[in-house]
Amino acid sequence: MDRGRVVHAPRGERHPARRVRRVLVRHRRPRSVCRDSQHRHECAASAGEASRARSRGMMAACPLCGAACPHRFTRGEFRIFRCAPCDFEFVHPIPPPEALEATYGGEYFQGAGHGYGDYFEAERAVTLRKAAQRLDRLERLGLRRGARLLDVGCASGVFLEAAVERGLDARGVEPSAAAVAHARASVRDRIHDTLEAAAAHAPYQAITFWDVLEHLPSFIDTLAVARSLLAPHGWVGVVVPVIDNANARFFPTTWDQYKPPEHLWYFSRRSLRAVLSKHIGPVRFEEPAWIRRARLFDVAWPARGRLAAAARALEAAVTSAALVALRLPRALRIDSMAMYAERA
Repeated sequence: MDRGRVVHAPRGERHPARRVRRVLVRHRRPRSVCRDSQHRHECAASAGEASRARSRGMMAACPLCGAACPHRFTRGEFRIFRCAPCDFEFVHPIPPPEALEATYGGEYFQGAGHGYGDYFEAERAVTLRKAAQRLDRLERLGLRRGARLLDVGCASGVFLEAAVERGLDARGVEPSAAAVAHARASVRDRIHDTLEAAAAHAPYQAITFWDVLEHLPSFIDTLAVARSLLAPHGWVGVVVPVIDNANARFFPTTWDQYKPPEHLWYFSRRSLRAVLSKHIGPVRFEEPAWIRRARLFDVAWPARGRLAAAARALEAAVTSAALVALRLPRALRIDSMAMYAERA
């Protein structure tokens, strides 16, 4: 695993808890204030983009700061907007609840449409390996045997299995009945369908969101509820795709994580750190969760047919050689980040 770094951030502010799942909440935030020269430059650049977008009638309010944001590009029928001062991107408008629920049908985890190729079988070994790494990190941050842990968006409960084996009192939240049906008997009764149901077992020493926040239509409210369920100095662990990489920055149509309506929010490292610091508490540790080493541009990856494998292999070889020759900055290769925030 790539070496992480310890960071310190200002204490967050408490946010009132509201309903968090399947409800679209309109967040009203004050416009951002340009405090320093770098931020003034970002605001000026954003203002220029906003002026051009306004002339086309394509603007949307940033969920983080409330500023008017220009449209960046369109993926299928969905428009993606960018807030330059926050370094945050988002889908607008959010699809209606029934459309989002349809996205996560039983086939979501087994290769049809959006989602995974075969989450329950083919990806189980990879999921267990990630679970071990993340539990190692939580233990180094102070989580002990017997501690209560809640995994939000736990799917079939693979992370719960690993946590229970380490002596944790682990529970999960998963609204997909199809996913819960694939859970092992040892953890199936530990999985709730809502955060409200899991609240009966609070307080928790750790709450985790592994590749989940980007899916939630009201992620700010979800974090607020999570904070209310945490014990003092409890931890929130998060993994999300981040837009710091070269694909998202320069060739957005080639980045496979721009996939609405599955992913609705697109964080950078900076915006994720700011969100966690405000709504949970200081981010104490962060590290890359995935670094893209040989799929930098993804030109060949969508290919199909007999030549697809050869095209992908050729692209991987060319990209690997280019990374060595160009010494591409590490940040431009980071595909997703893990961050751990301590309740303030």
